[in-house]
Amino acid sequence: MDIKCFIGLILKSNTPSAKKIDEYRLRFDPKAYTNKFLHMSLLPPFVVNEKQMRVITQEIIEEVDTYFSLDQAEDNILSFPRVDVYNKARRILYLEPHLPTDMMYLKEGLEQLLFDLIPEYKRQHIKEKCFLSLGKFQDPLLLNLALDTVLDQFVFPLEFEIDSLALFTRRDRFWSVQRTLLNFKDTVNPFLEEKIYF
Repeated sequence: MDIKCFIGLILKSNTPSAKKIDEYRLRFDPKAYTNKFLHMSLLPPFVVNEKQMRVITQEIIEEVDTYFSLDQAEDNILSFPRVDVYNKARRILYLEPHLPTDMMYLKEGLEQLLFDLIPEYKRQHIKEKCFLSLGKFQDPLLLNLALDTVLDQFVFPLEFEIDSLALFTRRDRFWSVQRTLLNFKDTVNPFLEEKIYF
């Protein structure tokens, strides 16, 4: 049996900014209810045979450990300088992140690891931006309304606290955390909540 997976960042959901993003996505993204956590994929999804899952998970854990020697990483602020539209069959409205340097190196390392472990991943892999999706749209009028709402109600750059890095798996249309790979230390930043207005 094949399992669809991705590695992603879970953002802290108990902050006012994250709650507002959740409210926005529930308004404009019909699939928002399938995601229990506010999260962002670092790499495109990949497929693993169930028999390989344990071995590949361990390899991913070891790769993360080479970049973050402690169980907790300290740089846990993720900044989103702008909103944009990704033109695919259905247009995706998204927030584009500015990844910290250590996270960029980790992303590249994990990508190479997946290329080595899963030959099909390298053949199917398309260089895609990592982003925080705000919804997919077929109707251009609804897309324009959603974009106008973002531009009216958010002041950029938006900043969020990262809670953890996790391996997600998909079963029955729902994504869930298979394994937490890294926890981030709590940061008290009074300026995080001053850039959103609703």
